[in-house]
Amino acid sequence: MTTKIQKWGNSLAVRLPIEVVKKLKLHEGSPVTIVQKSKSLSIKPVEVYSYNLKILVKGINPSNRQTIIDWGKKKGKEVW
Repeated sequence: MTTKIQKWGNSLAVRLPIEVVKKLKLHEGSPVTIVQKSKSLSIKPVEVYSYNLKILVKGINPSNRQTIIDWGKKKGKEVW
């Protein structure tokens, strides 16, 4: 697929063909990483994860559970 580099304000920009946008499920504002290797460029979508508390809590097990830390008695006006 061939496209052109075009002026966009004080920068240069590459337009992505709609076929690529649809295939990679990109949209306006999608985060991407640009990697330069020798004399080539690579544009890769950044995976965005959405966290769900129920799924995260299901992942707690004895090997990754944190221990309780005793910070001692209250000093001052802390609320515990």
